Amino acid sequence: MLKFLKKIQLTIIAFILCLPLSKAQFEVGITGGFYNYRGDLTDPSVAKLELQPSFGAFVRYTPHRYITIRGNYLQGKLKASDLQSPNPSTRYRGVVFESTLREFSIVGEFNVLGNSNENYYEVGGVFINPYVYGGIGFASNSDGPVAPADTRPYPFPEDGAKSIVPAFPLGLGLKVQFGDYLSVGFDAGIRTTFSDYLDGVSKIANPKSKDFYSYAGLTVSYCFGNY
Repeated sequence: MLKFLKKIQLTIIAFILCLPLSKAQFEVGITGGFYNYRGDLTDPSVAKLELQPSFGAFVRYTPHRYITIRGNYLQGKLKASDLQSPNPSTRYRGVVFESTLREFSIVGEFNVLGNSNENYYEVGGVFINPYVYGGIGFASNSDGPVAPADTRPYPFPEDGAKSIVPAFPLGLGLKVQFGDYLSVGFDAGIRTTFSDYLDGVSKIANPKSKDFYSYAGLTVSYCFGNY
């Protein structure tokens, strides 16, 4: 699965590099939504309890009507607990983690209908355009994962855990353009990390399975220049 996602991201980046440049458009915006962690401490039956509020900002540069380059900053909490699991052996392990995650990334967006009011799908006087994206970045657990202070027979976080891991965003979104300058939208995507230490544990859980997280949220942006 991870190899397949990586191939998709490389394909999107290669496609972007092959397109000719044209009149540029810039956007600055903010976003608010939710992080969701998936890893060694995740139980499907309580996954919605791991939704954590997050927020961020972004800058978009559109050198071609079908292509946008976006720089992202996201910040929010990741949180999970063995104690929420219906599995008795998992509850006995008793690991809990909570961490502030900051993401810095650059993604390439492919505007399916073209980034132009002439190409957008018009509904009720507003212009709608879907897009897909892929990119690269890194995620920082600057305060480190934490667990309750009770005594454990193993270190936490485990030896080998890192505070910075690579992040590879892949997702889709929808932009709604109001006039020439204001845009609102929805963005959702997963972040593969190729690391099993996002939650601070690996050896005592499932070292063969890598951790990842996702983000979904609303966006608001202001545009400079148009097509």
